[in-house]
Amino acid sequence: VIGLAIQFTLPQITSFQNNIEVVKSLKTWIVGLAILAQFCSYIGLGLTIKELVKSAHREFSALRGMMISLASTSIGMVAGGMIGAGAATFRWVKAYGGGNQGASLAATLPAILLDVVLLGVSIIGVVNLFFNEHLTRWQLAAFIFISILLLIVFTFFYYALKHREKSKEIAFK
Repeated sequence: VIGLAIQFTLPQITSFQNNIEVVKSLKTWIVGLAILAQFCSYIGLGLTIKELVKSAHREFSALRGMMISLASTSIGMVAGGMIGAGAATFRWVKAYGGGNQGASLAATLPAILLDVVLLGVSIIGVVNLFFNEHLTRWQLAAFIFISILLLIVFTFFYYALKHREKSKEIAFK
């Protein structure tokens, strides 16, 4: 195990040193602003989890939601990505009294809402790149295809939340 750790860690040291040099070259106020923005993001996630659990008729604190989102994001970075983070969020929200419905909402909706925002920003960027001729037609087609898939997933979740009884019926079949 130690040999594997050394094998995978040693090549990353040079990259890590380069990253430190890049951070040192940045203006301090910009780094501080980025840290503040990330902190505000976790506050927002905590409030979102609180309100999602509240919609399932359970009580939950925003601070606990913030800590869960921070911890589950850390787990997602190490193991499982977005699915690992969602699973950790579900487990912890349920363990702290969020119930199945509140935990399910807290584990899925914040990621979907973030994807919708990123889709909007991406559309603006892609349109800009396309009109400035920095994007090929194939790249544009791939972006449109992936965007349509995301829209279908979002529509599916929206429909499932609006028509819970019907979606339960479909899921059980």
